[in-house]
Amino acid sequence: MFVLNLSIASDTLSSVRSIKDGEKLVSSDQSFELSFFSPGNSKNRYFSMWYKISPETVVWVANRDKPLTDSHDTGNLVLRENSSLNSDDYRWQSFDHPSDTVLPGMKLGWDVNIGFERCLTSWKSKDDPSPGDYTFRLNINRLPRFELVSLGSGKIYRTGPWYEIQYNGSSMASNPVIKPLFFHGENQMYLLYEVSKSKFIVRLLTNHSGWLQLYVASTRSNAWNIMYAIPNDKCDAYGACGANGICRINRDLICDCLKGFVPKSPEQWDLLNWSGGCTRRIPINCSKEEGFLKFANVKIPDLLEFWLNNNMSLEECEAECLKNCSCTAYANLDVRGVSGCLLWFGSLLDVKEYKEDNYGQALYIRLPKSELCTNFANLAFFSIHSIF
Repeated sequence: MFVLNLSIASDTLSSVRSIKDGEKLVSSDQSFELSFFSPGNSKNRYFSMWYKISPETVVWVANRDKPLTDSHDTGNLVLRENSSLNSDDYRWQSFDHPSDTVLPGMKLGWDVNIGFERCLTSWKSKDDPSPGDYTFRLNINRLPRFELVSLGSGKIYRTGPWYEIQYNGSSMASNPVIKPLFFHGENQMYLLYEVSKSKFIVRLLTNHSGWLQLYVASTRSNAWNIMYAIPNDKCDAYGACGANGICRINRDLICDCLKGFVPKSPEQWDLLNWSGGCTRRIPINCSKEEGFLKFANVKIPDLLEFWLNNNMSLEECEAECLKNCSCTAYANLDVRGVSGCLLWFGSLLDVKEYKEDNYGQALYIRLPKSELCTNFANLAFFSIHSIF
């Protein structure tokens, strides 16, 4: 813990003292240092915090936009009044103002009641810690999900919603090193993670090239290794197969149209340009018999036009979708298939099929009877209803 009280002791700086270039504050457990540094080949100086290992690994920068020319054991910098003895009573802390890195115990998300967001923004380059082009943030519109956003291109990756145990369509799950925890309350929504074993140090980084990377190092070796990175494969790219397409990473040609759909531009599809997506082979007609085809173990479509109900059963959810001619698909709100209802309207975007059972869930897509009847081998995966 670094404490700037509002005397140089190893981890504390009082309001009547200053810290000069070349001097350092060191956290009490010797894990972090706070001082001035110049990244890479830059001559600019930044007031920063880094892991005290070799090479120095910066985790927070104070003056990202205003370089100079010429602390918790957790890596949290806290400003507190001299008279305060309460560890929770502080004027300011760096954990509320992350730069490109999240450390264990740091919240990533929103204080909803005051509209305060904690997100990650990449450096501009490896030598320039000013805010760059990539941001990893929590979208809290109805159902919380994380998005990696490019300044010029919009969404480049997204998770599905949180389902008590992990995010749909995300490899950010518990493992022997870290345990992600999500808090969803009326006034706060955020993700944090804990380190399961004290012999590891961990950081989650949004880098200047648009990657979200989880780094892990042993306290003995001090060598950083990437445990996982996002995007993880070609199918992680947002909307890789366009509207109403499905991405299957285990195939040479990763994109297919969903059952009942055909390429919107066959010529572009043949050239492996899948961005135009797919369109229905036969339009939905509410006056005829229609049903649903089950797609198991998928990353559910992006929540663009949707409706949700927390209490419906899967059977009630299907009936609700059939009532609305604009409803194109439905799924359980809970990845475990036990409760809740999600309905989609319009195109289905960013659907990915998984080989691993624990990443995806079942999605039920609305199709005309003629499309369902061409797939008798999968008879157990659909149901047909007459609509009058």
